[in-house]
Amino acid sequence: MIENGGDGNGGGSGGNGGGNDGGVPPLVTTAHLLLRGLVPAFLGCPVGSGEILGASGDVEASAFQMTYRKDLPRLGEDGGYTGKLSWNLGKKWGADRASLRLPREEECKDPRDFARRCEELWTGLESAADRLISADGGLSIGKHDYANEDAALRALGPGIMDAGQRAAGDKRRKKAEKAGRGGKGTAGDSSPVSAGRL
Repeated sequence: MIENGGDGNGGGSGGNGGGNDGGVPPLVTTAHLLLRGLVPAFLGCPVGSGEILGASGDVEASAFQMTYRKDLPRLGEDGGYTGKLSWNLGKKWGADRASLRLPREEECKDPRDFARRCEELWTGLESAADRLISADGGLSIGKHDYANEDAALRALGPGIMDAGQRAAGDKRRKKAEKAGRGGKGTAGDSSPVSAGRL
């Protein structure tokens, strides 16, 4: 997860709540980081470019939706710290190389069987998250600050970006190339960025 410190989406520091200064609340950031890594690990699905993986399409996190911006003022601290995270697992059903097969509605003759399989998937994911949180020593959470996006990518690789951030970087690169400045070294924002790691 990479956060831009210059556009109001970064920060996430200070107290358990946060969010009032435009930063991502630490509660949301921690849950996002946890699930961002846990989902592909739980499914046994490699992450990265489809060309590298030999899979049907890229396997990457979709853009994180900061729903807490609407929910926190409306619901308060009891239920307002929300966010939406999804994973693109490839074309159609995706997860060509995933170890765990996802439930498919058309393969279940009884709708109740499909509902049961989905519930088993969510229960298993929740149990895996609980085990990580309650492990000896708890979670170790780090925040790494970089001068700009390019510096963060050089240090940590492209896996820190979701699909929305990658698309924004591509758009900036194309804009720079069109302006005649050349695309080299211009894919990232010049603003400071932070990357979180569990």
